[in-house]
Amino acid sequence: MNRYSIITILVCSILFYLLLTRPVYAYLDFGSGSYLTQMLIAMLLSAFATITLFWSRIVRFFKSHNSASKSTSDSKIQDENDENTTKIQ
Repeated sequence: MNRYSIITILVCSILFYLLLTRPVYAYLDFGSGSYLTQMLIAMLLSAFATITLFWSRIVRFFKSHNSASKSTSDSKIQDENDENTTKIQ
């Protein structure tokens, strides 16, 4: 399928959906948007606060995994060097 056929199908689907909708008797006042905005801001601030409080633990976690993999690779390199020196002698 090329790009234009996908766009055509998408547009036709949206128009079909909009033409077949039934009226909904609901009321959203201005306070609803304000409430949703407050909830979004609260979620972002709480995520920021959580990351700030636990930043040192997060850094330590990744450093410990990095140093563990580094020490493992260093020991493998040392073992290979030891084998090479014994072969040379």
